[in-house]
Amino acid sequence: MVEFLYDHCSKGTDSYQRSYYGCGTHYTKFDRKAGQAEYRAAMNELLAAYRSGYELSENGEVLAKPEEGFEELVAQPLPVVEPKSFDAKVAAARRKFLGRHATSEDRLDAIKDLAAALELIRPEVEKLLTTKDAADA
Repeated sequence: MVEFLYDHCSKGTDSYQRSYYGCGTHYTKFDRKAGQAEYRAAMNELLAAYRSGYELSENGEVLAKPEEGFEELVAQPLPVVEPKSFDAKVAAARRKFLGRHATSEDRLDAIKDLAAALELIRPEVEKLLTTKDAADA
């Protein structure tokens, strides 16, 4: 329900008043992004307190909050790499790992999906590593 409401909310911007029959304010224009941002902020306060903590993402998905110490890692932007499918694969793995109904098996699958995505960029990473860097690993 939280995700559905996020997809369908907006904030009224232009309004007029009707005084008869106690009708009140009516809106003629709406700002979807502003409404979603306001709704997301309010929901994140509530979701953070539920069980081990959840959050409503900018895409409107309810996700489990990362465990303590991993918040910064999860928030880091991805580097620009080829192939372009890398971003989509990492995002899918992240959603699977942090999904509100994620089981241990789902999280293990997400880690495997992330490893498969990293294999896509292995040639580029190897170009950046010197033999000394590779030996340190």
